Amino acid sequence: MAQWRGQFSGYTHGTLVEDYEESLREMVSACKALRSKEERTKRLPALLAAAQRVHHARVKRLSARLAAARSSVLHAEDRPAHGREATSLERRLAALQQARPETILAEFGMKSH
Repeated sequence: MAQWRGQFSGYTHGTLVEDYEESLREMVSACKALRSKEERTKRLPALLAAAQRVHHARVKRLSARLAAARSSVLHAEDRPAHGREATSLERRLAALQQARPETILAEFGMKSH
């Protein structure tokens, strides 16, 4: 089994997503507070980069959940229920992988153009 440095520290894929989402919320709020459209346009690359980090973290979190669900299918007595969960997670992961940073910015209330 693979080990990682942060194991048992309380930091998980979920906490990483929460941290990145909070950071993006703050960035969007600060950008919206700017009066000049030129200034907001200058901040757009940084916002897109932050949105990309949120997207990547969400994909990692869902991939980890999918791996756990697949593992539980192998060991569970109620295989059909766990199999449905894994299938659902696979669909959600495929949809999430199609998302773009602009979509995430829109989710946080910021237009990318």
